[in-house]
Amino acid sequence: MARSNAGKARIGILWLVAVGVMFLVALFFAWISQSELTAERDKVTTANQEKTETIAKMEEELALRRDLSSLLGWYDRSAEEARADSAAARKGLEDLKTTFPDIGAAEKDFETALPRIVAAFGEEQRKSAELRERLRQEVKEHDGQRRGQRERAKRSRDARAPGRNQAESEAERNRDDA
Repeated sequence: MARSNAGKARIGILWLVAVGVMFLVALFFAWISQSELTAERDKVTTANQEKTETIAKMEEELALRRDLSSLLGWYDRSAEEARADSAAARKGLEDLKTTFPDIGAAEKDFETALPRIVAAFGEEQRKSAELRERLRQEVKEHDGQRRGQRERAKRSRDARAPGRNQAESEAERNRDDA
């Protein structure tokens, strides 16, 4: 008996077409995945750049805080990082307000209080210099009066004891001056 080959060829072609369509669908999905992967890689690159910029800004801010804290003080000297304590600085400002009465409640920070502190300190120095000068003049006047009293006392002693030797009188005068 003779077999018919007519149906066998059609089934092989259908399988070939089905596998070809599945290959094209798989190729399409691979292309979509690749474009998503590229987009995600771009996002990672952008995020890494932002991270680098943020770290640089943070380091800059930390250096600024460290410099400011070490300049102002009020930080834990045993700590690794200089970090000023704002409560201690505020207390220091309040202490300055009690020391310098010219600083009022309007001065809430050191920047506004410092000019008044400097002015008050300058005024105190000026007053101190005036007092020192007055004291120097008073001492000079007092020394002049004492010297005059000593000379008058010597003259009166010399007048009472006319027989004294001129050399003894001169030695006594030098001893009193010293």
